[in-house]
Amino acid sequence: MTAPFLESYCYLSKPGHGTITILREIPVADPGPHERQILEIANTLAFLCVQGPQSEVYAVALRLTGESLKIYIAENNEVPEKTKDHLENLLSKLSQISVTTSQSVPRISPDLEDAVTLSQEHEFGVMALKHSFPSFFRSLTKRDHTWDTRIAQIREQLVDENEMAETFERIVRSLDIIYKFAERYHDTKDEQTLSDLYEFLSLFDELIRRSLAKQIIATMLKKLDPGDNDAPLLAVELKNEADINPDNTLQDGFSITRFIYRIIATVIHIRRLLLLAVSPRLVQIFRHPAVVQCCPLRKQTVTVYSDKSSDFEVPGLVSSFENTTNLNVTLHAELNVFQTLLEAALIRGEHPYWVIGVSKLTCISCYTLIRKAFPAVLGQHIDHGLAPITLQDCHGKLYSSWAAPDLSFAEPYVQFDLNSEVRMRAEHFIRTSLLEYVQRSRFFEKGGGYEELNTKLNELRERYRGVYKSRSGL
Repeated sequence: MTAPFLESYCYLSKPGHGTITILREIPVADPGPHERQILEIANTLAFLCVQGPQSEVYAVALRLTGESLKIYIAENNEVPEKTKDHLENLLSKLSQISVTTSQSVPRISPDLEDAVTLSQEHEFGVMALKHSFPSFFRSLTKRDHTWDTRIAQIREQLVDENEMAETFERIVRSLDIIYKFAERYHDTKDEQTLSDLYEFLSLFDELIRRSLAKQIIATMLKKLDPGDNDAPLLAVELKNEADINPDNTLQDGFSITRFIYRIIATVIHIRRLLLLAVSPRLVQIFRHPAVVQCCPLRKQTVTVYSDKSSDFEVPGLVSSFENTTNLNVTLHAELNVFQTLLEAALIRGEHPYWVIGVSKLTCISCYTLIRKAFPAVLGQHIDHGLAPITLQDCHGKLYSSWAAPDLSFAEPYVQFDLNSEVRMRAEHFIRTSLLEYVQRSRFFEKGGGYEELNTKLNELRERYRGVYKSRSGL
């Protein structure tokens, strides 16, 4: 049996379009409490590594030995040395805080305020914010007429809600102060200004999430942005780029909920990481000195099947695969870490945590391969020390610059073609999603009727099925 080529399904965008969004939820079982905590640690460490543009994505995995905490880290490009140093400094500080707290606070689940002093939290927060400031400053976006229009709309919405209106004005004034501190530090790089900025961000976070006004704010945000406030907190943080244009301006009608959580995301992650570091259940992790290992940049040559001719328009999908182009594509960060974990277990006999943290939601291709296809293969074969991997949810997009990892190294160890089987299952999930996407696409805006839609869809499916069969050998 010939293995299908998963790469082909990630090059189905029409020329000039980098992504295709599949409006489909992929249900998965929730990880257990311990896996969830390890995932929070990995996600937070990955988030705090981000410094550059929106395209910068970090992935992190952990392995605890008797002597050290080993951190595997990857980025879609090379990991800068300063990022590696920054991560080591953060983990060293966490180790100090964890040891001190475990000796002085015997409670099973201490509150952060009881376990970590304000000076410790502030010092750690300023250290983290200094590295990630370029990313934070970009998250403020440009305040132009779009900002003014949205604020005016909200004030109009709250005209008969006095308590909410007063609270909203407090939020606007707070955001004005944050902007001023951020702009001043951006221009001067003054350390005291950075310290003041973090202190005010902490106060703003307290206002939004822990003050007496938090319920009023939650009700107000639910009224202003229906649906956003019902999402899990982490998902709100990681989906926040939906409102931002490529030139870092806000889109019309942007979500004020996502905007606020984008501003306080750094403080949320810092407090979350500190709370995990002082948890008695996790103290053994942070007590160990950390060793950061940067995963080597991995590239794959993939064959792109491009569109030769199309006599009808189908959003996101091409109707012919007769032209081919070979491209050298860098492996996404989470796939790089995924391959590193398998190598650690199968080649070196190590036992990592089967958890991958990512600085933002992962694409549907990586998610499908790691979270769906890989466990499906493991479930049908004898255990070789491998396990399903816990990963954060996906954002539903396929990227044109994508490649599947080469897992051929695993075959001698697991006695079956892991590379082929994982790709086959991943291709099946993605192919099903794409066909559902086509069925949901609306052609009626272009004047096409129901019969015409069915004719075009059937023709596409026949061509698509023919390509799939001829290339997969099935």
